[in-house]
Amino acid sequence: MAAKKPKKPAKPEKKAGYHHGDLRRSLLAEAVAMLEADGRVEFSLRDLARRLGVSHGAPSHHFKDKAALLDAIAEDGFRLLADALEAARALPLSPNARLEASGAAYVKFAVHHPAHVRTMFGKAPSDVPSDGCLNESMRAFGALLSLAQDAAGPGASDKDVRAVTFMAWSSVHGLSLLWLDGDGPVRMTSGGTEDGLMALVADVSAMITRAVGAR
Repeated sequence: MAAKKPKKPAKPEKKAGYHHGDLRRSLLAEAVAMLEADGRVEFSLRDLARRLGVSHGAPSHHFKDKAALLDAIAEDGFRLLADALEAARALPLSPNARLEASGAAYVKFAVHHPAHVRTMFGKAPSDVPSDGCLNESMRAFGALLSLAQDAAGPGASDKDVRAVTFMAWSSVHGLSLLWLDGDGPVRMTSGGTEDGLMALVADVSAMITRAVGAR
């Protein structure tokens, strides 16, 4: 009987540092989770690598530095916001009602994506935003501008449209940040609930559309 061939030794399993599926997406998700936990950006790419169980150098294959990672978070945020505003504009409602719906969509986005909002507007991801971040932010602004144009009507001047745009934007953005910062009057007025906040947003948005109609 022929001797059995010795079995080849099993290949050692690869360490987590060499393979992590979609590491880029995992890095972004972990960074967002850390930002939502304490609101700070003091973590490093090495911190993220350690938390995900990958090698220290692995994140550099996707982001050259932390600023690039924050830019990517901001880009994701502007993309989500632009999608929400464009969805509001597509609703089968009157122009004023669509503008009001966009206000609700904006605040709802902020409530459910606080880390994105703070990164988009307060963390200064980098001195020169990536093309993707810039493109998505302009798409979000363009959607809001279109909603304001629809509400202002075909006879409105560019000056009027921009005034409506910034009035609507500053109102809902301000409410969003006040809520995220735990502002007392906003919390008390809304009863401290998301439903209460959305009711407050509806009142503010309705006042804006009345002002647009009375201009």
